[in-house]
Amino acid sequence: MNKKNKNIKNIKDLIEDIQNLDIKPIKDTRVLVAIDFGTTYSGFAYVHKDNPDNVVVNDSWPGKEGVSKAPTALQYDKKYNKVINWGYTALVEDLDEVSDDSEEQCPRPVELFKLHISDLPENEKPWLPSKLNYKKAIEDYLTQMSNLIKKTLKKRWPTLIFPQQVDFVLTIPAEWPPHTTGIMRECACKAGLITSFDSDHLDFTTEPEAAALHCLTVVNQHNLRPRDSFLVADCGGGTVDLTSRKLLPGVGGFSESPYLLRRVKETFKYRVPITAAPAIPIAAIVRGAIMYGLNPNIIRDRILKWTYGIGVCRKWVDGKDDINRRTADGLIFYFYELAKRGKKVEVNQKFWEEFLPIRSNQNVASFNIYYTPKHNAKYCNEPEMKQLGTLRIVRSNNERSDI
Repeated sequence: MNKKNKNIKNIKDLIEDIQNLDIKPIKDTRVLVAIDFGTTYSGFAYVHKDNPDNVVVNDSWPGKEGVSKAPTALQYDKKYNKVINWGYTALVEDLDEVSDDSEEQCPRPVELFKLHISDLPENEKPWLPSKLNYKKAIEDYLTQMSNLIKKTLKKRWPTLIFPQQVDFVLTIPAEWPPHTTGIMRECACKAGLITSFDSDHLDFTTEPEAAALHCLTVVNQHNLRPRDSFLVADCGGGTVDLTSRKLLPGVGGFSESPYLLRRVKETFKYRVPITAAPAIPIAAIVRGAIMYGLNPNIIRDRILKWTYGIGVCRKWVDGKDDINRRTADGLIFYFYELAKRGKKVEVNQKFWEEFLPIRSNQNVASFNIYYTPKHNAKYCNEPEMKQLGTLRIVRSNNERSDI
């Protein structure tokens, strides 16, 4: 091979090496959007990252102006394939004024479908038409939100590239199990909020956490100091969440009720010296989510709600292990705890262990990841134990024998 051909080959090899590199594009985010996807009402707020103090809570919805939220409701065609109306326009105020033909074309509005993602018993979950899956309903509602968000942002910043130049923070209930963020991420992707499932343009925070962040804005009004305990009461249209933090503000739609605030003060006046409601409680969740999106490091640690671990195997021990769990080759599979429920952990804190392969020539290992509300679980098939996912590890030949 002559020198010229050798140089060409080297250049081709270099180009191929560059193409094989996992190079992520530079993130060019201009706008942050927070979405409060609620059980009965939903809303969103947005802010340009160059002007973080100018947070705008959307108050313009199809069918209604001047309100911070719209009903979490969908009106489908009679085959439940296409969304006809959503939000305020999906709810017919007086069915007596609707003709029979109209009712045939537009069946009963679909509401409360968010509750289907929770761990509620099936017999307690609200009605859904048999032709409609709850994931499809969530996706369809987020699609309508996405279209409105895009229209709103483009009107304000015409050169904005949507959604590539937009970050999203989606609030979720604190009681939702871990796998539900994956469901919401999938729905958000199909709705056009993000371009890929693993996009780093979408983050999550819990509704009580977002509410607590917004409630901190009233600290100066009541001379509260660091380490003072406070309780966040998120009284929404469909659910009420109580979360202990470090004020006793109430946020959510029902929290604007003077009656509710008066009754809370009367009930707890001898136990809680200060009871307060922030300005515009109905928008507290999205405003708090904006605060989180602008500065995720504002949350330093959290208390684990679940015990996490993996399924592993070891030699079965006579007199120690259940004989019924002994495999034919003398092994036993059990739950290996990695992080216990109730433990305070820092954000992005890592938990790790080293394991030996079952066989000396084993180069691939799969670990099933589980979570449970129990503090001391032993086996992966216990009641309340659920699988979160599977981690697959490939070990190269020149790596150590542990995994």
